[in-house]
Amino acid sequence: MGYPFKMFTNSSQNHLNSTAFSKEPFTFLESAVHNDLASILEIGLIENGDRLAREVWQQSQLQNVLHYAYSNSSFWRARIPRTLPKVNPLKGLQKLTRNDVILQVTTEGSLFKEGSGSNIQSYASSGSTGTPVKVHGCLQNARYNGLRSLAQYFIENRELVHNRTFIKPADGDLSSNVQQTLKVERFDGWLGDLGKLYVSGSYKIIHYNGDEKALIEEIKRDKIGYLACLSSHMDILLKYFEPSKLMEQGMHMWLHHSDNINPLQREKLMGVGIDTRSGYSCSEAGPIAVECTNNPGFYHVAHSNVIVEVDYEESALVDDEKLGRVLVTHLHSYATPLIRYEVGDFAKIHPICPCGHDGTTLSHIYGRKKYFLKTSEGQLMPFPLFSKPFLDVTSFTEFFVYQPNVSSIVVELGGRDTISEEELIRIKNFIGNLSEHKFDVSVVAKPFINWSKNPKRLPFISFVS
Repeated sequence: MGYPFKMFTNSSQNHLNSTAFSKEPFTFLESAVHNDLASILEIGLIENGDRLAREVWQQSQLQNVLHYAYSNSSFWRARIPRTLPKVNPLKGLQKLTRNDVILQVTTEGSLFKEGSGSNIQSYASSGSTGTPVKVHGCLQNARYNGLRSLAQYFIENRELVHNRTFIKPADGDLSSNVQQTLKVERFDGWLGDLGKLYVSGSYKIIHYNGDEKALIEEIKRDKIGYLACLSSHMDILLKYFEPSKLMEQGMHMWLHHSDNINPLQREKLMGVGIDTRSGYSCSEAGPIAVECTNNPGFYHVAHSNVIVEVDYEESALVDDEKLGRVLVTHLHSYATPLIRYEVGDFAKIHPICPCGHDGTTLSHIYGRKKYFLKTSEGQLMPFPLFSKPFLDVTSFTEFFVYQPNVSSIVVELGGRDTISEEELIRIKNFIGNLSEHKFDVSVVAKPFINWSKNPKRLPFISFVS
């Protein structure tokens, strides 16, 4: 195949700094810049190059992880047979659940020992989309995640001169009755060491605390550029801005992540020329797949990071498509091995993408299992709840819908003291239509919503699925 991306032309997407090159004899780039550029090139070659070469590389990485886990963990010695099939060795291994990961980490900690040459980093999930889980990583994991994010800009030939804006839920106590100040972090660039080579826009991280007006005022301060945020955050922006106004504010692309994307949001933005791209990842393993530039809804697996399987033993039917459980094997998970890890999502798997990309591709990714309703018969059913159509039914400053048991749905409306009988009927009919009238619906008015059970402020969670 051809070159994976245009990295070296001095075109609009990668203006060179005037002091880009090294002044040392027989050197061209500073060491850190050289290493990052080489790594990005390697990521592109693995993910977009020859399939056979990629699969040989992946199997080598898999054998390394399996050998390391077997040698350093009694937990994994009990799971990995002494002999595994040479062809598709993963099929000989059990699936790894979140509870399994919790047990391994609790009993053994990090498998990187003192003197291994790698500093240990730990991550504990919020538990907002499932059982809270803590995993260990190392500096190499963080470096890879950063480089893989940058690699996508080169793979797609995105312009580097635009700003980047990241809206993320604020950390800490997120019950809405605790007053917080909107926290904003600003950086001159977003390319890391590559900023010594290429010119980039500025970078801003907005820690959203639930104050919509403060968020909007902050968005107005600078050109947006590439905007990374949840679909629920985009709902807020579209409540205050027409898509054309976001374009005037310098929004170049929406990089959606974490929750389910509303197709109407994509349609509105693309209608004024703002492209959208959704990424698929999990905090435990990092990037899993990136949406195809030509076929929305199809995701190219991040082959340089993971091997992905889909297990149809437990399936869900969404839009007449049979979806299976996503299993992820993290090829760089030495501190906490993640091998055939059930991330809790459902999807459909394809050997290649309709665009011609010769690599494993996912489609119909349907969020966490927690985004499904669970019926009393044990069936899972999708619950496509978005704020815009809900606002056509009633008013609120924020809302949270959850399933506490297999027979009930609770709707909490923030910014409300009371709810009229007429509204109550409309809300129950709206939720009933989405859930096929299989559940008892109760509605609660809340001046403030306590988000402690849902730190990511997801609009819906099932606590029983």
